[in-house]
Amino acid sequence: MAGNNSATATTTVSAVIPSTDFSLSVVPINNNVIVGQSGTYTVTVGPLPAGTSFNNPIALVCMSPTGTCSISPNSLTPGTNPASATMTVQTSALLGSLPLAPSAPAEPPAGMPFLLLGTLLSGLLLVGTGYAGKRLQQRRLAPCMTLGLVLLVISVALGQSACPGGARRQVQGPYTVTVTATSGALSHSTTVTLNVTRP
Repeated sequence: MAGNNSATATTTVSAVIPSTDFSLSVVPINNNVIVGQSGTYTVTVGPLPAGTSFNNPIALVCMSPTGTCSISPNSLTPGTNPASATMTVQTSALLGSLPLAPSAPAEPPAGMPFLLLGTLLSGLLLVGTGYAGKRLQQRRLAPCMTLGLVLLVISVALGQSACPGGARRQVQGPYTVTVTATSGALSHSTTVTLNVTRP
């Protein structure tokens, strides 16, 4: 009979609830690199709350004071599962301001201050004497004036050699890298740290 050939099947379909937000995370929080090398991070976005579905593309951008910062791929659509991208932070831009190997400034000799003072005063005295009597004894005092100028130049040179050079830009970190994820009107940002050290 027809009734004996019939069958009934029941299927349960669970609908995935659309997500209204997404999460953003970046690891590691702290990264250590040598100047000139690149630091890498993993950027992850996912539906929020977990178990829902975020089906809109999320644009990723990053900013770093150390130079070029890029994320690949720079757009993710997580769906029901978290999706990840790789962020690369360059530090080669810092090489141009890398100081020489640090060294303790040379200590000036014990008598250096007296030598500088004596040289400076002698030069001033000789130059002043030359100018005071230039009308009466111009030919005789010309060598004295020349000697005075030479002593002044020597004192200036000695003073510059005794003083340490000006400070250069500090290369070592830490530096803060900012990551921003945007999808429509939704936007989330987070920061990580890049510690840059000398070779």
